[in-house]
Amino acid sequence: MKRNRSLIFLAGIFLALVVISLIVQIAPQASSQISATPFYHRVYPELDPATITAIRVIDSEGEGITLRLDTTNQRWVYEATGAIFSTDVVDNMTMTLSLLPYLQTLPAPTEAELRSYGLTQDQALFVAAVTEEGQSHALLIGLLTPSETSYYVLVDERPEVYIVERAAIDYIAAVTRSAYGEARATSTP
Repeated sequence: MKRNRSLIFLAGIFLALVVISLIVQIAPQASSQISATPFYHRVYPELDPATITAIRVIDSEGEGITLRLDTTNQRWVYEATGAIFSTDVVDNMTMTLSLLPYLQTLPAPTEAELRSYGLTQDQALFVAAVTEEGQSHALLIGLLTPSETSYYVLVDERPEVYIVERAAIDYIAAVTRSAYGEARATSTP
C-alpha cells in the first residue's frame, strides 16, 4: 500500500515534468535581444557631421555668422573676417545638427499657425548647413512649445512642423551669440 502511494506520487511528478516540457517547447521563445522604441527621432538621420563644410546662423534681426571650413588647413573661419574659429566648438555644432532630435511632427501649418509657432522671418532663427557634396540643409526655428521643452521648427522644404528638443537648439543659439560677439570683436580695429 505504501509502495503504491510512492509509485502514484512518482507518476504524478513524471506527468508534471512531461507537461512542463511540452509547454516550454510549444511556447514562443523570448528574444535574447531587447528592442526599444526610440523616444526621439533624428531630423537628418543620414547627415554625417564630417561632411559639413559651412554653417550659417541668422537671427530674426538679420544678424548672425557664417562659418566655413578652409580646406587648405582644415580650420573653420568666420566668413566675414577670415578669423579662425574653434574647431572643437564647430565639431559640436555639426554633431548637434547631425543628431538633431525631434519628438514628433505636426501637419503642414496654415499661415496663422506659422505666426503662432513663430515660424516667420521676423520671429525665427535661421540655421543652414552645406555639405561637401553641395547639399544644403536649412532650419527655421520658431518659438518654444507650451511645455517649453522643445521648439517649433521647419526643416528644409518639408511641409510639416517638427517639434525639436530644446537643448540642441539652445546650444546652437548660445554658440552663435558667443561667436557673433567674437566675430564683431575681431573685426573692430
